[in-house]
Amino acid sequence: MMKWGIHEISSKVKCLADIQGQGTNWQEIVHDMADSGNGNNIKSVVKRLLLAASVYNIWKERNGRIFRDVTKSGNEVFNSIVETVKTRLVGLTVRDSGAVRRTERVWGITCKRAV
Repeated sequence: MMKWGIHEISSKVKCLADIQGQGTNWQEIVHDMADSGNGNNIKSVVKRLLLAASVYNIWKERNGRIFRDVTKSGNEVFNSIVETVKTRLVGLTVRDSGAVRRTERVWGITCKRAV
């Protein structure tokens, strides 16, 4: 039932999260994320946000299809994932670093800075 673009979504999420593993199914992505550690650096935070936003938005799409007969394209679901992550990133208070500035450039956002 969910074959509408789950593979393309997982590939795009892997790219955004900079996950290097070869698999594109969700079990392999979660395994790759667990192997890469989960510190509090911005890269790890982005990976966790992407995974959480992916699970939430795919679940939301599933429920829309089942209970409301509403369907979105894989691209629309992916865009919802991106917007969810951007919203969360903008709300973060971070220390200035090269990695934070790079993340801000990639995502087109500005995070709050710790004083």
